[in-house]
Amino acid sequence: MSAGKELKAVRSDSVVRTQEFFSDRSPLKRAAEFGGRTYERRIQQETMAVAVAEALEENHNLCVEAPTGVGKSFAYLVPAIYHARATRTPVLVTTETITLQEQLFNKDLPLLKDLTGLDFTFVLAKGRSNYLCKRRLELATNGGYGAEMLPTVLLDDDVQKLRSWASGTQTGSKSEISFRLDPMLWQSVCCETANCLGPKCPFYHECFYWKNRRTWDKADIVVTNHALFFTDLKIRELEKQENCPLPVYGAVVFDEAHTLEDNAANHLGIHVSNSSLRFFLNRLFNPANGRGLMMKSGSSSMMIRGKISALHDALTIFFSQFDMDLERNREDCLRLPKNCRYENNFTRQLVDLEKILEDYIDQQESPEFKTELNSQLERSRAFRDEIDSFIKMSLNDQVYWVEGHDTANARYRNIELISAPLNVADLLRKILFTKDFPVILTSATLAVKESLDYYAARVGFCGGEGLILDSPFDYSRQVTL
Repeated sequence: MSAGKELKAVRSDSVVRTQEFFSDRSPLKRAAEFGGRTYERRIQQETMAVAVAEALEENHNLCVEAPTGVGKSFAYLVPAIYHARATRTPVLVTTETITLQEQLFNKDLPLLKDLTGLDFTFVLAKGRSNYLCKRRLELATNGGYGAEMLPTVLLDDDVQKLRSWASGTQTGSKSEISFRLDPMLWQSVCCETANCLGPKCPFYHECFYWKNRRTWDKADIVVTNHALFFTDLKIRELEKQENCPLPVYGAVVFDEAHTLEDNAANHLGIHVSNSSLRFFLNRLFNPANGRGLMMKSGSSSMMIRGKISALHDALTIFFSQFDMDLERNREDCLRLPKNCRYENNFTRQLVDLEKILEDYIDQQESPEFKTELNSQLERSRAFRDEIDSFIKMSLNDQVYWVEGHDTANARYRNIELISAPLNVADLLRKILFTKDFPVILTSATLAVKESLDYYAARVGFCGGEGLILDSPFDYSRQVTL
């Protein structure tokens, strides 16, 4: 692994400042004064920090195996802070687990702010669905659309509890809710891309999501998760830049990078299930309880309710083909060959539904309610595209399979149609590792037989260098590749 990107000078002495930070005069010696642990100098931590600083400054990629005890979070955060301040461009730090995100955001970064004396800014970036939408909540409570917005009458009391919480929260983040929250209720009132009016929304200037989102562009360090990172990466590659959930960043630090391959496979393919489709249809109209978005009067309402009832039957028939194949093979996971054939009357009926839904939308008077319906229309088209692509196996260089799982309801099995890139390495090499920004990969377990070559080949790592660090308790075996 060797550097393969054009060197780009950075207007800073970030490498020197990083070296000084981890020297004998390290500010970390004062960590205990600010609630941190007593500092012990570790040569591995210094080595990694300088390597990260050089990679950021010289614009090349870096892959580091750093065992537990090295202190890798400080080893990449310190040079990332100096780099972001020098370039005035955010550095993105992405992790797999919520635990590590919370450690970085609530502990490590505040401590480094005290120790460095720098007035740098850091934010925690979460997906839209983690935030409450005030407009949708208002529509469900005071907007006269409670029966349409809420999937079941049992949620009528819960939504008032949520409204009370919303009046006091500063962030609108689901993670702050202390009471039991029904997932169906949250999905009915959370922020969604297709449901967002942007600046046209009457709640735009007080919107929880947009208040948070506006801080991301100005931050030095943006902490996020792998799922949102790959969602953003997919949009940057296939759609418009302005649709990206994350801000433009100048570098990426990928912690817990041992999950990189699986995360890429999970987010860069197809994933659709009968349960998600059933929830979508029930949002429009649930024959079991008579609730749904189609309950408002309109000349198409009776027709669309009948169509949705028929679609429920078509959905069951369509997915039963895959369930029978799973049972026939006595498997919960079955890879599909290229020449397999399945009947697909379901998406043809979705097209009919969309035409009726378009007419129904035109008959509504409330702009807010029309927005809600339009988001469901967009969701129907997205489902249809995914199913058609899966049935036709139209995505090149992908592997296709089916998974079946039992549910709490004995009447239903959750059936998932999934595809993933056949060669994640080639795809990541194209959309991540050869872009004009440095990518830092790190984890405690990346090497095989003291070599990063196998890992690099699996994830497509290129344009940079590899570094394997020993435990701080075994200095003699440090290896640099």
